[in-house]
Amino acid sequence: MNKESGNFTRDFLYKIINTFPLASGITDLKGNIIKINKKFIKIFGYKLEEIPTLSKWLQKICPDTINFKEIIDKWKNEVQKSTCNKKNKTKIYSLINKNKIKYQIEIEFKLINDIIFIFLNNITEIKQKEEKLQTQLEENEKKYLRLEANIPGVVYSFK
Repeated sequence: MNKESGNFTRDFLYKIINTFPLASGITDLKGNIIKINKKFIKIFGYKLEEIPTLSKWLQKICPDTINFKEIIDKWKNEVQKSTCNKKNKTKIYSLINKNKIKYQIEIEFKLINDIIFIFLNNITEIKQKEEKLQTQLEENEKKYLRLEANIPGVVYSFK
């Protein structure tokens, strides 16, 4: 590949990352972070200069060392995927940003040629809504059981 086509490919990939709807970035095979988009910066508060490598970024955002190791292993598996054909499972991680705000994030890595794309899906609001709905369901079940216990006679359930 000549220099012009290499620059075209790099510029094209940067444009994809910049317009991608999720927080995203690119690393090389050594774990150096090459590019991050504005959504990434907005969620985590770090600029590229502050997090030159995947390890340095994870040290800042992973309060749990187990999550740190799992994410690094997931990244390594993606690097090695072409030889071992492993499929990474989606998992939700609790990560903190520069301002110590906790987020629920799904992380995916995708190897394309010699670069790894990082896709970060912020599902914090979804998880909060799920928890709220679960709490409301439990409260309604308790109310129903109290009502059922205080009704004179019989309660029928139709399914």
